[in-house]
Amino acid sequence: MPLVHWLPKNRVRYAAIYACLTAGIYPPAAPPNQARRELAEMEYRYSVNETFYRSIGTVSSTFAAYPFEVELVPHSRIARAPLGPLRPIADWGVRTFRTATLRTQRLDSEKAIEWRSVL
Repeated sequence: MPLVHWLPKNRVRYAAIYACLTAGIYPPAAPPNQARRELAEMEYRYSVNETFYRSIGTVSSTFAAYPFEVELVPHSRIARAPLGPLRPIADWGVRTFRTATLRTQRLDSEKAIEWRSVL
């Protein structure tokens, strides 16, 4: 359901979910033959109680504090696409509106000191 997660966790979000269902936009795992109102309520409750969004910087900083090395991995479709100078914009769009992948690696204690001194 596009952009629903950007809305406040209140009745506006519920109305957007219901509007998506009315327009025929269903979540991939929607139970067959479920009433629209029940499905809207279920999707709304899930979006409020089970989804949490953090910026890439917040997540990276949390890993780095424990100490992990963190690398942002480009989305596979973007990495293969011939985008030229548009690549940074495409990367930002995918990270912001679709998905972000972080590759993490636990640092050994010697490298951890070095890593922390950089921060």
